[in-house]
Amino acid sequence: MISTGAILALLWLTVMAEFPSFIERAPDPPAKLRELLSRPLVKVCGLTVRDEAVACAALGVWGVGVVFAAGSPRRVDAARAAEVLSGLPAGVARVGVFVGAAPAEMAGVARRVGLTHVQVHGDADPEATRSACGLPVIHGVSVDGETALARARASAADMVLLDAAVPGRHGGTGTAFDRGVLGVHLGTDGRHYDDLYVDGGPSSTGTAGHLRMNGREVFRHAVQTLTAASHRVLDDAGLTVDDVDWLVPHQANRRILDGVAKRLGIDEERVLITVDRHANTSAASIPLALAEAAADGRLKPEQLLVLNAMGGGFTWGSALLRW
Repeated sequence: MISTGAILALLWLTVMAEFPSFIERAPDPPAKLRELLSRPLVKVCGLTVRDEAVACAALGVWGVGVVFAAGSPRRVDAARAAEVLSGLPAGVARVGVFVGAAPAEMAGVARRVGLTHVQVHGDADPEATRSACGLPVIHGVSVDGETALARARASAADMVLLDAAVPGRHGGTGTAFDRGVLGVHLGTDGRHYDDLYVDGGPSSTGTAGHLRMNGREVFRHAVQTLTAASHRVLDDAGLTVDDVDWLVPHQANRRILDGVAKRLGIDEERVLITVDRHANTSAASIPLALAEAAADGRLKPEQLLVLNAMGGGFTWGSALLRW
């Protein structure tokens, strides 16, 4: 049986798998970056009022950003920026956000305002910016296609911020980031406990126990709930079955796989199937299917995947993933 929590763990590992080589290429010591990545870093940008900046600091943010980009509705000049950041305690990063500014201009603003970090967007050169300002540089990379992560890894900046791509805009758009985990739906119904469970365990009987299953009810419920859960994550993301490149189901048995695919209207050529070779590997079945498809080249960047699984009790879940 598979726990729906396993789907979340799998998706997190899938997304984070992109980062090790990026960490090693960064100019800071890997140990320092790994320590930073062990906790979330929250930066609130676009503040224009001192009291709001102080309130953010009181909530424990990593940094507060002020925007100097022309055309931004949150733009401030150097004098106003200095006032906004003046109440921040030591240890809170003071970040200046620039778009297309020359390194010398950014350096002058940084000195007048007392910035601790400079964030650049557009075609700015992070290395030249750091040399001019003498400060750590955050590079905003617009994720506009398959090469975005490669550009992020190659950046000379101290930190990289991945930004949703909106033509003519640089950050702060409120646009959802169309990569990685796009949506998750989880469900449970304890009324079906007796239909799929293990009659033992170290904490109950002191034995491993045996799997007990009402096969007919499990099949019926699996086909219905996994189909509905898959539609749910697609609907929530504003997508349809026609947008899906691959259905990656829990490999319980072929009848359930075929039943879900048929109800969804997904042909067999778009379903990752390993149960015919690996049998039911329970919680490992989705990772095995992904690993096999990635190794043989079927999975390609930017493809849209729907993952779904069901387990004892009943529990079930689905996830939408941009590979």
